[in-house]
Amino acid sequence: MIFIVICHYLSWFPQFSVAGQIFNVGVPIFFIISGYLYGQKNIGPSYKRWFCKQFRKIVLPLYIYYAIAGSLLLLLGKLGDINLISFCKLMLNLQGIAGGSAGNITTGHLWFITYILICYLITPALEQAKNAISWKKLFFLLSMLSILEIAMILTITPRAFLVNIQGVILYIGAYYFAALWKKKIKPVHYVTLSFVMIIAVGIRLGIKLLADNSGGTWEVLYERVVVQYTQSILAVWIIFTIVLMGMMRKNCGSLFNIFSRYSYEIYIVHYMFLTGVFNASKISDNLIVNTLIFVILAVSFAVVLHFLSSKITDKFFMRKRIAMEGEAQ
Repeated sequence: MIFIVICHYLSWFPQFSVAGQIFNVGVPIFFIISGYLYGQKNIGPSYKRWFCKQFRKIVLPLYIYYAIAGSLLLLLGKLGDINLISFCKLMLNLQGIAGGSAGNITTGHLWFITYILICYLITPALEQAKNAISWKKLFFLLSMLSILEIAMILTITPRAFLVNIQGVILYIGAYYFAALWKKKIKPVHYVTLSFVMIIAVGIRLGIKLLADNSGGTWEVLYERVVVQYTQSILAVWIIFTIVLMGMMRKNCGSLFNIFSRYSYEIYIVHYMFLTGVFNASKISDNLIVNTLIFVILAVSFAVVLHFLSSKITDKFFMRKRIAMEGEAQ
């Protein structure tokens, strides 16, 4: 969450665009963490109940965000043009596949939600195949998926829906890694991964140099493939670093609980105050003041969003569950 917020915050500073690209590593970290955690669980046999839980957790706060942001823009007379197609994209959460926007409601960063829902959609199938997976099969599966993705990215246009497929591949890899890995992470594993990351960075810099000098195919290869895959390796290295540093111990539990409670809502709302109608950078000429206002607005809106979605969930879905349990009795 912190990495993604910093990545978007750096949009206020075009001269730091490279740093923004590095902090974008927060996106693959999200996919890897999600896949790894669900790979350690069994969500069946009631997949329907699990899907309902994911819907409440992911889509309900999103709808509340649309309602609040749209209402504020409407009151200010700055809602913009929203047609039936753009409205349906929002409601069906297709912005990550079909692109587009809805008036002045900030939606560009919400492509991630489309793909994490795709990951959740395929999770029951991944669970059914969990017992049949092996390290060799996992390596073959990830290799084939990566080759297919790269081939499509380099040959198919427009490619809006292809750019972020790698998130799904990371989710699948992390899911089965969690199911297969029965050891503790040792320093030798970390050193090996660090060596792989150094090689990946070297390849990235080399292809970047070729892309800057020649353009064409090298530029496409760098922007569409190399950046994504080296970011994924960096994401894995960061997660290994966190684990080895002992930051997941119990004495950090309360801090992680706070971040876990509000991180998704902060992800949804923060970009609203970095660009568009509610851009906090335009409030004053003082960068520090604007940054503080951005943080206060983003955190406050996230807390409100979390509160509202929790209340709606408790009031509606709990009542429905009680009714179903009564019928069962």
